[in-house]
Amino acid sequence: MYLEYDQPLVDEFRTLLDSKPPNGKQFEQLIQDFLEEHSELIPTQSLVSPRVHMNMIISKFALDKSTITDYVYIVRNSGEWEITFVELERPNKAIFTENQKRPTLHSEFNNARDQLGEWKAFVDTHRDQVIESLAPLMRPDMYPKNPVSFRYQLIIGRSAGKNHSAERKAYFAQIQKNSDMQFITYDNLIARYEANARLRRHVVRESKRRFSFKVLQPNPEHIFSVLLSDVIELTKTQEQQLIAEGYDIPAWKAGSYLVLNNKHVAPTADEIREGSLQALAGGYRRPRSARQSQED
Repeated sequence: MYLEYDQPLVDEFRTLLDSKPPNGKQFEQLIQDFLEEHSELIPTQSLVSPRVHMNMIISKFALDKSTITDYVYIVRNSGEWEITFVELERPNKAIFTENQKRPTLHSEFNNARDQLGEWKAFVDTHRDQVIESLAPLMRPDMYPKNPVSFRYQLIIGRSAGKNHSAERKAYFAQIQKNSDMQFITYDNLIARYEANARLRRHVVRESKRRFSFKVLQPNPEHIFSVLLSDVIELTKTQEQQLIAEGYDIPAWKAGSYLVLNNKHVAPTADEIREGSLQALAGGYRRPRSARQSQED
C-alpha cells in the first residue's frame, strides 16, 4: 500500500542528518536503523523493474566474513535478475574539497567509492558464490535460468556542497555517467521520497542459511507462496501477526505453499469435487481436521 507524504517524518530525518555524530555508536548505524524503520525513504532505483523482489531489503548482507554491505535489494523481470549492493556513509562526509577554482573530489568521497570498487572486484571474482548466497530468495526463476547483473550504490554527504556551483554539479553528473556505480546524497533520498510513490519494505537478515525478518510489514504478498520455512524463519510474534491477517501459517510450516490469495493452500481435486468451488469465490481455506480442532 502506497503511503501519503509524511512531513513530520521528513523533519525527523533532517534533524538526524543535521545532528552531530554521537559518541559510542557509529553515525552510519543510526542512519541505517532509521531507514530500516522507515523504509519508505530507501531508494530502490533499478534498470530492470520498479518492483523490488519480495518487497524486501536484505540488511547487512555479507559478501564474505570480512566484507559486509549495509543492505542489498533484488529486482527481477521476466528475463533478468538485478542485485544492488548499498553502502551508507556519514551524511557529514564531504564530496568535494573547498577548492573554489575547480571541482575536486574529496578523499572521503574517493575512499567510499574505492570501497564499492573493492566490492565489485570481489563479486567479479566470486560471482557464483554471491549468487548462491542470495539464491534461496531468488524464486521463482525461469528456465533456462535468468542472467544476473550487479549494481553498486553509495549514499553519502549532503547536496549543498555538491550543488555549490554549476561546475560541481556538472562534474558530479559526469562521474555518474562514466561509472557503473550510483552516487546519492541524503538530501536526494528526501527528494525521491517527496516525488515518488512511497512504499514500506520488509527488512530481513541472513541467519544460518535462512533469512529472518527484522521488520515484517503487514499483509506481505508472494513471500509464502514461493518460499518455505527452509528459507524464511519467523518468530512466534510474527507467526501470530500473520495468522491474524489470515495466513495459514501452520500449513506453511508443515511444508505447503500458500498459493491461494497468497494466504491459503490450494484445494485438492477431491476438495474441489466436494463443493469447494463456491468457497473459492471468497477465498478458500482448507477444512480443519478433527485433530486440529481438538488441539485448539
